[in-house]
Amino acid sequence: MSIWLLALIIALAGAVGGMANALLTDNGFIRWKAITVNDRTVWRPGFLGNVLLGAIAAFVSWGVYGRYAGVDVVGGGPGANVSETLGGIAGATLVGVGGARFLTSEVDKRMLQLAAAKAAAASPSAAAAASIATATPAQALEAAKNLA
Repeated sequence: MSIWLLALIIALAGAVGGMANALLTDNGFIRWKAITVNDRTVWRPGFLGNVLLGAIAAFVSWGVYGRYAGVDVVGGGPGANVSETLGGIAGATLVGVGGARFLTSEVDKRMLQLAAAKAAAASPSAAAAASIATATPAQALEAAKNLA
């Protein structure tokens, strides 16, 4: 079996994990979408984003820690000056995922900032405050958008 076919099988298993994550969070089966409040836009990854991230995470884990991590997969032939191992490629993918996670955290922070600004400008409401206090960032933003 080709190492790349094995990588595909691992990634598909991770995609199933991404589906499970989508179902366990407030993403469910939503499509990616943009939410706009006060001329500011926040992007949400949705179901497919979770599936893609699950596939990437599975590949990274297998590539960095699996039994084939030290196998040259790019270059390394006779007379080659450079080559790269599966572990190196998976490690680069991990850095990409970490960067994406940082950006996702920034999106959540932005949604919460927008929700706070909208709520602060609205009339006081104990029910809205209780709802927003226990909501996810996206739910908090939606609740704040409905305030008068």
